[in-house]
Amino acid sequence: MLHHYQYPRRKHLILKTLECCETQCLHLAVDVVVSRLTLCISNDVTGIMLQMPLCT
Repeated sequence: MLHHYQYPRRKHLILKTLECCETQCLHLAVDVVVSRLTLCISNDVTGIMLQMPLCT
C-alpha cells in the first residue's frame, strides 16, 4: 500500500524537475538570443558609423 502512494509523488517530483529545467533552458536561450541581438545591433550601429554594416 505504501508503494502505491510513493509513485505518483515521485512522478510529480520528476515532472516538476523537468519543468524547472525547461524553464531554465528557456531563460538561457532567451539570454543568448538577447545578447546576440544586442551584439548584432551594436555591430550595426558601429558599422553604420563606419559606413560598413557588420551584422548580416
